[in-house]
Amino acid sequence: MHCPEINDFEIDDEISIELTPLIDVIFMLLIFFIVATTFAKPAFDVFLPDAESAKHVDEKEKTPVCTITIDAAGTIFFDGVETPHAALATALRENTGKIFEVFSDKTAPFGSVMNLMDEAKKQGNENLLFMVEKND
Repeated sequence: MHCPEINDFEIDDEISIELTPLIDVIFMLLIFFIVATTFAKPAFDVFLPDAESAKHVDEKEKTPVCTITIDAAGTIFFDGVETPHAALATALRENTGKIFEVFSDKTAPFGSVMNLMDEAKKQGNENLLFMVEKND
């Protein structure tokens, strides 16, 4: 009786991995992350003030955007990073020409909001969009 050895077998078909589904999944993930990151969000949840006169700003009108969040204690976060008042001037100066979306908690001290507005004006940035909840 003859026992077959490995060399006795010939493989006619090459083993291959189909890459098309993998590429499709990668493109879908890429699209998801691009869409998910284009929406500006505050660094954390804040309770925005209400305003009847609020108007919607078209996304095309407000790019490029930096996000500034002021919490209820008056702490300022620039693009999600806590920023002391001394560093705020530098951050505003480095982003001249951009539009700043300001998410200020409705219970935030007015002094913090005023400091932000004053510093932005000193640095030549007057493109502040204050985000509010629109009353219907």
